[in-house]
Amino acid sequence: MRGELRVAPFDPEAPNLQPGGAVWAGERRYPIRGSRPAGGGAWLLALEGVSSRDEAEALRGALLEVPDAELRRSSEDAYFVFELLGLRVVTDSGHVLGVIEEVLATGANDVYVVRSGEREILVPAIGEVVQSVDLTAGEVRITPLPGLFDDSP
Repeated sequence: MRGELRVAPFDPEAPNLQPGGAVWAGERRYPIRGSRPAGGGAWLLALEGVSSRDEAEALRGALLEVPDAELRRSSEDAYFVFELLGLRVVTDSGHVLGVIEEVLATGANDVYVVRSGEREILVPAIGEVVQSVDLTAGEVRITPLPGLFDDSP
C-alpha cells in the first residue's frame, strides 16, 4: 500500500479526486499525484508528501476536503449537499412544502428531508419528481408523485 490512502468520497464518480487536484487535511494542502477506484465506491489516492505507510497511517480518519472554489461537478445537474441545505421546496402548483434540512443517501437515489414546522416530508431526488434546482432563487421545484404527500392512511 505504498502510502496510498483509501477514501470514501461523497460523489462515487470522484471528479474532485483526479491528478492535478488537491485535498486539504486540516491546514495542510496535499496535491493529488494519482487516483484509482478501489471498489465499493472507495478510491485510492496517492498524495504528494505521503509516500510511506506510516505517513498514510497518520492521516487515518482525517477529513479530506476540497475548497468550494475548487469543486468540480460530476454532471451539469449534480449539486453538492451544502448547496441544497436550506433551499425552499415548492410544488409545480406553487405550494411551499418547507426547506431542505438534510439529504439522505439511500443507495438508489438521494432523498431530501424537507421540514415545515413540526412536519417532515421525504422527497425522492429523482427526475420524475425534481423539476428544477435554482440556487440563485434558493428554490427546488418538484412535481409530487400521486400519493407521495398524502396524509391519509
